[in-house]
Amino acid sequence: MRAVASCKSHNDLSNNFLHMRKNVFLLGAAICFSLFMTVGCKGKKEKVEDRKKEVVENNEFKIKRFDKLLFETDTRYLKDTLTKYQQEYRFLFDAPLSDSGYFRSVVEFTKDTVLREVYKSIKEHYSNLSWLEWQLKETFSNMKEYFPDMKVPTFYALISGNYDYYDRIVATDDFLAISLDFYVAKYFQKYSHFGLSQYMIDFLDSNNILVDCISAWGGNILSKRQEGKTLLDIMIYQGKILYFMDKVIPQVFDYNKIRYTSRQLTWCQQNEGMIWGLFIQKKLLYEQDINKIRPFVSEGPKTLNFEGSPARWADYIGWQIVKKYMDKTNASMAELFDNTDSQKILTESGYKPKRR
Repeated sequence: MRAVASCKSHNDLSNNFLHMRKNVFLLGAAICFSLFMTVGCKGKKEKVEDRKKEVVENNEFKIKRFDKLLFETDTRYLKDTLTKYQQEYRFLFDAPLSDSGYFRSVVEFTKDTVLREVYKSIKEHYSNLSWLEWQLKETFSNMKEYFPDMKVPTFYALISGNYDYYDRIVATDDFLAISLDFYVAKYFQKYSHFGLSQYMIDFLDSNNILVDCISAWGGNILSKRQEGKTLLDIMIYQGKILYFMDKVIPQVFDYNKIRYTSRQLTWCQQNEGMIWGLFIQKKLLYEQDINKIRPFVSEGPKTLNFEGSPARWADYIGWQIVKKYMDKTNASMAELFDNTDSQKILTESGYKPKRR
């Protein structure tokens, strides 16, 4: 059983950035001045709506509950049950169940007393995921506007037993796996033994699952295109993911998308010029030294010693650059994702925030 999936999606690029860390076509109101243009615009809109309808009606968005299968099956029948469903859950197995050593490790996993307590908490808070299925259905429907040929993945819920913060959502072309054990952190006291800091736990609840899923999915798309190791590369990469979320989950508050509190986002907005000035003054944009750029890209309670500041300034600034770039160029989402020249995106954005 794949307790730790091999692809970390949102952390893919960051792994390339010295393992530091690990979710558009501007549709504007086109005015059709002639009958020919009116019919043309209407036809294009209808095609988009048809693609969205196809996603909603013809794709399966039921989340497969691997957590329930493992922890609610009597161990006497576990091998037969897992064998029966092995094809359905094939992405989550690391070896054939006929391997006695491997199957023994699966049984031991399901008998772990702490994990069983975790599952008890999951049953209490996430017994029904229909609300998340609906959110995913609507979001992937929106994605069809920007990536019409995109394949909808298979969705899984599981207990990973691996408490690496960046593994909480795993996205590949074929599946998206949600480790629900992370999302009971606020309710399950034993999380203190798993090395999760409070600033991480604060954003691990039901309100953040969709955001984490879409961030991971966007990272999976970008991981095939993005290259580079500078602070600017990281900024633009994360900015693309956040802009992607702007378009496919517009109903979500901006501070939720970036995993800030509303107060932390306000701090960045009020100090944007200062942050940018610091990057320029210290000549950090093209820096690759992990020790010099870690404070601006890593998770944490704050950045450096700035009172009230959030972590990950690079994410916020990259987001603003990408928004400026898209406003200026009218590029499509696919064009944005395909553009791996971070310097070109910065230059064409004309991004120059003023100090307050």
